[in-house]
Amino acid sequence: MNELIDRETLEEKEYVTVTELMDVLNVSENTIYRWVRKGRFSPTKFRNKNYFQTSEVKKYLNNVFNNESLGEYS
Repeated sequence: MNELIDRETLEEKEYVTVTELMDVLNVSENTIYRWVRKGRFSPTKFRNKNYFQTSEVKKYLNNVFNNESLGEYS
């Protein structure tokens, strides 16, 4: 994965909050929810909070960085 991503948080936890995911990926909340609408992540709702499975996030990031030349960031 890219050095711009805080891998430590993804390795330590099974689920992350929206705020943690924003920090890990260095993107805005709007970007996270845009990716959710596009089907890149599926949040799990618990007590009115969204959580994201780190294995799903890592899988997506691996696909993005393996296909970097294809412009998979949008």
